[in-house]
Amino acid sequence: MLNEFFATNPISGMLLTIGCFWIGQVIFEKTKLTILQPILTSSTIIN
Repeated sequence: MLNEFFATNPISGMLLTIGCFWIGQVIFEKTKLTILQPILTSSTIIN
């Protein structure tokens, strides 16, 4: 049932992307390491 919700709801992908970017932003602000930029971190989490 939850799987169907994520497959049929177009907003779920957007929320996943924004959530992963936010996690990446938090990690980057705490570490200041270039390799942990939010775009790279969110791409790694999603893939």
